[in-house]
Amino acid sequence: MPTDLSVSRCALAAESAAMAALDGWFTSFATQNALPDEPAGELRVCLHELFGNVIMHGQPKERRHAVWLTAARRGGAVILTVEDDCLPFNPLVQPSKPPATSLEDAEIGGLGLVLVRRFSTSLRYEFSDAKNRLVLTRLLDETGMTA
Repeated sequence: MPTDLSVSRCALAAESAAMAALDGWFTSFATQNALPDEPAGELRVCLHELFGNVIMHGQPKERRHAVWLTAARRGGAVILTVEDDCLPFNPLVQPSKPPATSLEDAEIGGLGLVLVRRFSTSLRYEFSDAKNRLVLTRLLDETGMTA
């Protein structure tokens, strides 16, 4: 299992067509760092949700925006950083929706940040230098699984 620092960076246009490039980049990082399927899959869900939120909610349509991604493996932790140059938005202060009590009460959407919180060990947000920055940390145990 890799224990040294391993870092990969990627810059993408904030548009849905870039999702395939996001997947390819993260798959390469996960493979190079021997991430087991379960935490790699959960981290991929987090990236999809965060990237999708930037596309859907973070940008005025009159100009193109960018998203900068960093994935790092530091010993027993994976750290994902998602930065964008969109309007300030702190997803960590958004209230979680209560779970639906029946199928009739269930609504589409609104669960992405719930999953991001569930699949993360810690989350940190800041707005600095005209950029949103969300840092997600996921601790892994000695076998590479979730700690």
